[in-house]
Amino acid sequence: MAEADMPEPMIQVRDLHHSYADGAEVVEVLHGIDLQVERGQFVAVMGPSGCGKTTLLHILGLITRPTRAARLRLDGVETTGLGDGARTELRNGQIGMVFQRFNLLPVLSAVDNVKLPLRIRGQSLNGEAESMLEMVGLGAERHRKPGKLSTGQQQRVAIARAMVVGPKLLLADEPTGNLDSENADAILELLTRCHREFGQTIVMVTHDRGVAERADAVLAMKDGRFREC
Repeated sequence: MAEADMPEPMIQVRDLHHSYADGAEVVEVLHGIDLQVERGQFVAVMGPSGCGKTTLLHILGLITRPTRAARLRLDGVETTGLGDGARTELRNGQIGMVFQRFNLLPVLSAVDNVKLPLRIRGQSLNGEAESMLEMVGLGAERHRKPGKLSTGQQQRVAIARAMVVGPKLLLADEPTGNLDSENADAILELLTRCHREFGQTIVMVTHDRGVAERADAVLAMKDGRFREC
């Protein structure tokens, strides 16, 4: 295939920096990150707590604006100059996020939590949420609220919510961090299935090498920089 016919990578990042003010001190979190993730690739970013990997994920998810970046393209769109409305539209339309703490609304049932991204987009529901809960093995639990679900079940609901709009990019922040080994294996198998069956591009951050090795590629981060694995 000629270079001109090659699909553009899902993620292109060049010279990405991020810092924040802590009183009079400026804390540097990310130091000149370069990253390219191809479409359909499953990439794990591995590193200890506090190394900057969650900050990177939130920047990729258009939740946090970087302090500076020479390039930050997602799905062919340069995001560095986008306003808040355009960033929100891109995030809601193309990106699904799975958080370590699930971020489910406790007053809503599992199915209503999964429906939230569809409501935000103004889409008709037409059984998508129920179908996604069936896919993650929770069809029978769809009317239960998060407090009546196990931690593993709550993470499955969170994955169903992230997947329900068919995002091109799935970002997972320590998705097994709060789970025992049995539930962690089940969640990793579910993410692998999403990648295999739906062609999802996935970026997952973790501090666990065993978890990271389930991905196609592993990037090691330390002190806000990528290092050799």
